[in-house]
Amino acid sequence: MLRQFTLVTLTLPAAVVADFDISRYTSGSSYELLMSNMPDFDQQRSGLANSGNMYCVPTANANLFAYAANHGFPGLAPGQSNWQNNGNHAAGTTFIDRLGDAMDTSGTNGTFHGDAWRGVRQILREEGFDDIFVVEQESTSSFNRVLLKEVAQAGVLRNAIQTICYGIYDNLGTNCWGNTVLDRDGGHCMTVVGVERNGDDRTITYHDPDASDGINQQSIFTATTKDAPFVNDLVRSSSVPLSCLRPIQGKGMNRIMRSLSSSQERYIDSRVAIRPSQCYAWGNFDDGTPTIVTVPFDWWNNTLFEQSIPTSPQEILKPMVDPSGNLSVMAFGGNPRLLLTNRNSEDLQLKEVQRDLWFPTEEWFPMGGWIALNNVDEAIWANDRTLILRDGQRLVAVGGLDGGCPENGERGFVVWETTLPEAPTKMLAVPANLQGRNGVLAFSTDMKNVFEVSAGPDQETQVKNYEVGDTSIFSGVNPNILNFIGTGTESNCSQNNQDGCNVLIDVFHPGAGEVVQLIVPAESGTVLTQIRPILGGPNQTRSSLAINDAGHCLFTEGGSIKVYAPIMRANGMVLEPIDSPFNGAPAGGGLLVDRSSTNFDPVEHSVENGWFDVPGGDIEEVFCPSDVNRDGNVDFSDILKVLGDWGCVQGCSGDANEDTVVNFEDVLAVLNHWGGC
Repeated sequence: MLRQFTLVTLTLPAAVVADFDISRYTSGSSYELLMSNMPDFDQQRSGLANSGNMYCVPTANANLFAYAANHGFPGLAPGQSNWQNNGNHAAGTTFIDRLGDAMDTSGTNGTFHGDAWRGVRQILREEGFDDIFVVEQESTSSFNRVLLKEVAQAGVLRNAIQTICYGIYDNLGTNCWGNTVLDRDGGHCMTVVGVERNGDDRTITYHDPDASDGINQQSIFTATTKDAPFVNDLVRSSSVPLSCLRPIQGKGMNRIMRSLSSSQERYIDSRVAIRPSQCYAWGNFDDGTPTIVTVPFDWWNNTLFEQSIPTSPQEILKPMVDPSGNLSVMAFGGNPRLLLTNRNSEDLQLKEVQRDLWFPTEEWFPMGGWIALNNVDEAIWANDRTLILRDGQRLVAVGGLDGGCPENGERGFVVWETTLPEAPTKMLAVPANLQGRNGVLAFSTDMKNVFEVSAGPDQETQVKNYEVGDTSIFSGVNPNILNFIGTGTESNCSQNNQDGCNVLIDVFHPGAGEVVQLIVPAESGTVLTQIRPILGGPNQTRSSLAINDAGHCLFTEGGSIKVYAPIMRANGMVLEPIDSPFNGAPAGGGLLVDRSSTNFDPVEHSVENGWFDVPGGDIEEVFCPSDVNRDGNVDFSDILKVLGDWGCVQGCSGDANEDTVVNFEDVLAVLNHWGGC
């Protein structure tokens, strides 16, 4: 059968998923993920600023790098090693310090929320693995919530390795909408080892970087499991009266049931996932039945998985990739239809979403004031995890859909809407590496104007209009068949001033021998153009372009994928063929590639709103010294720990009275605090 769509997937080697001991996702109420041999670095180390007390974020993410290095990628820092062996303690410290530098981690202030994602990507780029892995950061926001089932989906369906962060919240009471008002006051990050749900029972298993035996030695790797019930009707705000202005935030989060004696509550509100890159390709073939084909990493040795998409003759199908790397399809023509990947591990088929759950109608606004959409001409996923729908000149952003097909009847909600000066020929999301600019770019039909649309939480929608300086290169070209790809930013762009970064957009015409790059200015000015020639010149079988995190250009040529990279030559930058696992994979006329994503917002996820670390992770959970085995109790097992370290000097886990020596005084310290501190 000739294929209309092809799904090309780059998967991790079998060695990586070999330690996914349990990996099942049956539904949103029944799933289980459990991993083994995940490293468990201690954050408290003598080689880190402030002994690592504020290094939970780089330490938790360092576990992911060490796991990948031990599972098929020994060339990735910190390298392949037995990380529980104290002989490797210094090497582990060096890597955590390097990752902390990439994240701008401070010994006194910890890691700013948006810098975690940027730091992980920077190390992957420096190590030459940014074409193999993509990095996803998802945070709870006004438009989105982080769900335990998304952690399970990422691990089971995408072979992702992940960290999670929980916020420490003050419960301010109940507001006018009946929602519980929470105010974030710091947080703590850990490495995911497992998640499970069976009906209403939910648990999460993790490695906590705050659990250590001393600053000069590695503690035993220990996994902790806690209940993580779902608590509904929550709103995040600094005051109860102000929360009444944010009714659409009355959603739920998973609470980690730890530190229950504390007056504060802990809710999962952020995660970072490192997952294998993947590519989606499709094309127009003779067979009239649209079909999706899954092609794994070693696709030349595997049977292709195919699925058909029910469609009518008048429909046009547009594939999209959501921020979690899952395929979705929008069917245009007649009544628009949205198909999302069914996340069940037994069935990865695309599943049509009930229309009234995602398509805004008057019923969404019982108080009136809403003009219904007539149609959907175009749709994209934005980095803030909203689905942007275009009806002519009108843009509408729908939130609440990125967690997969709604399973309990919940529907999306309108985040913002605006009307452009004219109906554009194309729109795409602002590249994710422009952190905080979670907007949309739209291009006029004559290619003379570029519109940037943005809207943050509690902010008015803004539309910026940029003029393209030289449109002669688009003369006589039908803009409807152009490929528009958000490449990223200029290499010299300041990481601390994303608003001051120029946006790079690559535009490709099928069959052409060059790629046109648009340089959209940071604030105002003219859009500049530059030509990037393709080695070998025009090729009539070259029909589509996608660009990955490494800046490589993936073209479809003659029914398969061919990968090029920009190489600086004497006469300028040239796109030249390179080796890639995707080379030769079957493809048609269209191509998409999975990219790193973050929904970080510099206003909403600011220090002022409580998005910072606390010393040692949990202020209220500081263990008493007499609890030398850190199990929360002072008992006979602590006596055994002291005896096991008898005579040890400096950095000893059995040092109950913290005098740097393990002797009879430590036995007395344990007896004096028997049962607790």
